Amino acid sequence: MDSIEDRFLNAMQQSYQMVLEHGVRSNKKTKVLHGWAQDEMKRALGSGYVFTGQTPDSKSEANVAGMYYGKNVDILVSRDGKELSVISIKYVISNYWQNAVNYFEQQVGETANFKDEEHCLRESFLCDESNPL
Repeated sequence: MDSIEDRFLNAMQQSYQMVLEHGVRSNKKTKVLHGWAQDEMKRALGSGYVFTGQTPDSKSEANVAGMYYGKNVDILVSRDGKELSVISIKYVISNYWQNAVNYFEQQVGETANFKDEEHCLRESFLCDESNPL
């Protein structure tokens, strides 16, 4: 049986392939990672949880009301109709230094927007030193 690390590396390889085929601005690269994250959470949490977010096979998005504004989120985890957690995955493969401050400010803004007793926010930031470009 393959490990979570093997599955993650496989998802990263698939994501890089999407970049090569569709370009860095395409959302296809993140759909692969969103699908991987949802699959891993399903393995860990078991049945009873609903995961909403774009994957290679799904175009569904969840709009979550925050303290300041509603936002389409990468992954929403819910159970029995109650929103439990918002997962944000940022994947940078080019121009990191040019946009580093923007990435930080965006994460701070998301954290502030979803900081309440209703939601648990998890941020993931992926940046590889090597990339296919």
